[in-house]
Order: sequence, then C-alpha cells, then structure tokens
Amino acid sequence: MTTGAFAIYYLTHHRILPGAIAAGVAVNCLPVIGYALADLRRTPHLPAPAGTIWNAQARQRHRRENPHMLREALLLAAVTVLPFLGATLAAAGAIGTRTRTRSGR
Repeated sequence: MTTGAFAIYYLTHHRILPGAIAAGVAVNCLPVIGYALADLRRTPHLPAPAGTIWNAQARQRHRRENPHMLREALLLAAVTVLPFLGATLAAAGAIGTRTRTRSGR
C-alpha cells in the first residue's frame, strides 16, 4: 500500500526512476497478496497447530533438524536482492552518464 503511494507521488512529480522502482515493488507484491487472500478464503480459521513458531519445543526441534537454515535464508535474501541492486546501480550510472554528457563535462 505504502509503496504504491510512493510510486504515485514520484511519478506525479516527474521523478521517473524512483517511481518506476516503487511501482515495480508494488506490482511484485500483488501476487503475494492474491495468494494470501485466496488462502484465507479457502482455509478454515483454526488455532495454530502445535508445530508452529509459537511452540518453543517445535522451534528447538526445527533448529536441530535444520542447522544451516539461517545461513541459507541469508544467502537466499542476498541473492534475491543482488539483481535489483545491480539494475538500480546500472540505471543510476546511465542517468549520471547522460546528465554529464548534456552538461559538457
């Protein structure tokens, strides 16, 4: 919701790059929202099962069974962010090059 508002703000103020980034993030969130709403409609509302994060014994068992989960989660997060960061830096570099070329530097 907030990301969409930022996208609208930036685009109405002719700030194309931040507007495009914010719009991309907002559009990327739409499938997640759709799946969550569909799952809420489909699944009956039951109390949390015993094997969830709210159960201390289940958390400890999960940690024992998956000792490398934190490392793998951080790796996945980094690998997911790197293409976005690379595209952002490439776009910023292209805009900076175009601006310097126009100013005659």
